[in-house]
Amino acid sequence: MKAKSFAELYSERENLPVAKVPELLFHRALYPHARLLAGIVRRLNHRHFLADYEFIEDVGYLHSLQDFSLALGSYIEHPDNRGLLRRTFRIRVSARRMLQIVRSVFGAAETAAAKGLPTGNTLEPFEQNPTGQNSGAPRKATPPA
Repeated sequence: MKAKSFAELYSERENLPVAKVPELLFHRALYPHARLLAGIVRRLNHRHFLADYEFIEDVGYLHSLQDFSLALGSYIEHPDNRGLLRRTFRIRVSARRMLQIVRSVFGAAETAAAKGLPTGNTLEPFEQNPTGQNSGAPRKATPPA
């Protein structure tokens, strides 16, 4: 079974269609002061929030929290993510706010999935004892063939 994307998990959590996820995420991830100005800025420059919506789209496709850094890197390096309004006045989406949202959704999904897992010594493959301390045994890593 294929893992659900962030957008699917978020739409289930918020009980709304997947198509409405980008707009809700946009408003929740904006800096608070930017929420007041977003409508005006959007009317003056319809491309101002392009980098933000592409970031939200990338985040929507994520299947795990570990992939967030790739989406964030694309957002930071986006050519439209420059300028006085975006950098200095922060009229844009907050990456920290987005990370908090993503963590809350994937954290809840992982917790729900973990309920069906058997309990036991899950540290065994990492050669650690149940207290979490390293056993001191040498690592036996082999390079890929």
